[in-house]
Amino acid sequence: MVQISNQRWGEVPGLGSVDMWVLQSPGLRVEVLTLGAIIRSLSCRGKHGQMEDVVLGYDNLEGYVSDKRYLGAVVGRVANRIAKGRFVVEGKEYQLDTNNGPNALHGGLRGFSQVPQEVLLFLSTYDGELQEIGKEGKQSFWGETLTADYRARSTRTTPINLTNHSYFNLAGQVRRSELRGNAGSLFPPGSLLFFALMSLRCRTNLPPLPHRLGRI
Repeated sequence: MVQISNQRWGEVPGLGSVDMWVLQSPGLRVEVLTLGAIIRSLSCRGKHGQMEDVVLGYDNLEGYVSDKRYLGAVVGRVANRIAKGRFVVEGKEYQLDTNNGPNALHGGLRGFSQVPQEVLLFLSTYDGELQEIGKEGKQSFWGETLTADYRARSTRTTPINLTNHSYFNLAGQVRRSELRGNAGSLFPPGSLLFFALMSLRCRTNLPPLPHRLGRI
C-alpha cells in the first residue's frame, strides 16, 4: 500500500509557498515538490535490502531556487535547446528569450522548472473511470511503480517536449561511490572544432584508477 501525505516545505518570494508530497510504500519512497514538480528524493531498496536515495537533490528550498542544473524538475515547454531561441510554426517565426548563450534552454528564462504546480489526486478504476479524490490530507493507494505521464493542452499550434530532469546514481549517495575509467587516456574536452583533416593523437594520461571520490 502506498501512503500519500504532504507538508509545507518553504516559501519562494514572488511565487508563494512550496509543498512537499511524499509517496511511500514498503519498497519505494518518493518526495515531490510543487515547485517545478521536482522529484527531490527517490529511495528504493538496494541489492542488500537497504533503502537508498538514487536521485540527486538539495537539502533546502534555496538550493532549488538558485539551481542551474534543473535537478529533478519537469522541464519545458521544450526540453533541450532551441537554437538562437527561434522557431517557425505555420509560416510565422517566433523569437524567445535566451538563457543559454544564444539559445533557449529547457523553456527559457521562466520554464516549468520554476513554476509552482498544483497537485490533484485521481483514482483510476478498473473500467478506466477517473475519480478526483481531493488534494489535502493523507491518501492510500496500491503499487510500487512511479510513472511520469506528460500531457499538454494548448489553444494554438506550438512545439512541446516535456521531460523530467532527474540525475540518477543507482549506488546511492555519491560519497560512497567509486569512479573507474577503463581507458588509459582521454581526449581533452573543449569546443567542437571542424577541420578537413584533424589530428586526434593529442591525449591526457590519467593516473591509476579507481579513485575514491572526495566530498562534493
